Amino acid sequence: MILIVGASGAVGIPTIKALVRRNANIRALTSNKNSAANLSNLGVGETHVGDFRSDEDVKRAMVGVASVFLVTPRFTKDEAEIGLRSVAAAQQEGVGHFVFSSAFHPQMTKMNHHWSKLLVEEGVIESGLDFTILQPAMFMQNVAVEWPVIKEKGIYSRPYSPDRKMALVDTEDLGEAAAIVLTDQGYKGAIFELCGPD
Repeated sequence: MILIVGASGAVGIPTIKALVRRNANIRALTSNKNSAANLSNLGVGETHVGDFRSDEDVKRAMVGVASVFLVTPRFTKDEAEIGLRSVAAAQQEGVGHFVFSSAFHPQMTKMNHHWSKLLVEEGVIESGLDFTILQPAMFMQNVAVEWPVIKEKGIYSRPYSPDRKMALVDTEDLGEAAAIVLTDQGYKGAIFELCGPD
């Protein structure tokens, strides 16, 4: 049984689709019944409706799972606490493999949402659990948020130098990579940076 924490978002959904293609047995922790129904339609065998901010809900979802895939919510002040709660529950349950979807260059302290992920990475590494950490680059799908301005003004505004190349990753590819790591035991104890070409 593979538990997905953060199953309904931009990383969780593609990962579930890829796991279904690999005939994996999937459980998801999700926040509401509508999301649970959608996940069931995608092929999730078990859905637990609960709150990843609740120790009790996270512990309940962990019972009997072999692997966990954690996707913490971006841009939330308590992202690290949410992640560390899942790590602690996995330790208590004796989960065999903990996979964390982090971020490219999590050591960037000026990018709080990256730094939060680094704190979770530290917790994962120090937990004693067999782990794999995925560090994807910026998602190609993020451009959709800025697309109206790009279309209207012809400007793709980023807080980086226009002379620097950006390596993007498609969340469908990230989901495929996560599914491989979760179903093939050969990727334990590793950290992978994931990005597109060039």
